[in-house]
Amino acid sequence: MSVIGRFAFATLCALVLAAIAHVGAILLLPFVSQQDALSRLQPIREDGEPVLLANPQTRGWLTQHDPASALSACAYDLSEAPLRVTFSMGAHFQSASFHSRSTGVFFTLTDRAVEGAEMDVLIMTPEQRFEDEALRAASADALEDGSGTRTPDPLAGTVRITAPEMQGFIAFRVLAPLPGLAQTATDRALSARCTPFPLTGTAL
Repeated sequence: MSVIGRFAFATLCALVLAAIAHVGAILLLPFVSQQDALSRLQPIREDGEPVLLANPQTRGWLTQHDPASALSACAYDLSEAPLRVTFSMGAHFQSASFHSRSTGVFFTLTDRAVEGAEMDVLIMTPEQRFEDEALRAASADALEDGSGTRTPDPLAGTVRITAPEMQGFIAFRVLAPLPGLAQTATDRALSARCTPFPLTGTAL
C-alpha cells in the first residue's frame, strides 16, 4: 500500500472512531444527566431538612470527601416561592455554597462573613427579587404617608441573593478539626433549614 493509501486508511479509521465516540456520548447523556448532584438529592430531600452526604466517620456518597468535615445538602425549586436558608453557627469553620443546576456555584457564604449566631439567606429568582423590592418600597411609602403601621421585619438581617436558575442545591460544610468533634460537626451540618418563603402578604 502506498503512503497516500496508508494515510487515507488511517484518516478513515480516525473518522469512524470519532463518529462511534460521538454517538456513544449522545446515547449516554440521558444516563449521565440523571447522576448529577441535584438529581440525586431531589428524590431523598425532606421538607426543610438537609440530607447528610458525608461525615468524618463515614465516606458518604461522595467519591472524594474531606475526612475532617461534615457535609450536608438540600435541593430547592424556586418555581413556587423563594427559599429561606438558615444555618446556625458554631465554634469551628462553616460554609454554605449555593449551586444552580447547570452553572455550578453562584454564591458562597462562610461563618467569617456572618454576624450573630445564625446564617440567614433568602434565595430568589430575578422575578421574585423584583416583587420583593416592590413590596418593600410599598411598605416604606405607606409608613411615610402615615397610612401604615410598623410591624416587625421577618427578614431583618437576611442576605438576599438571586439565583441564575430555578433549580439547584445548597451544600453545608462544617469543620471537625479533632476526631472527638465528628458528631458535633454532623449535628451542626444537619441543623440547616431550607424552607419556602412566599413573599405575598409578608410584612417586609
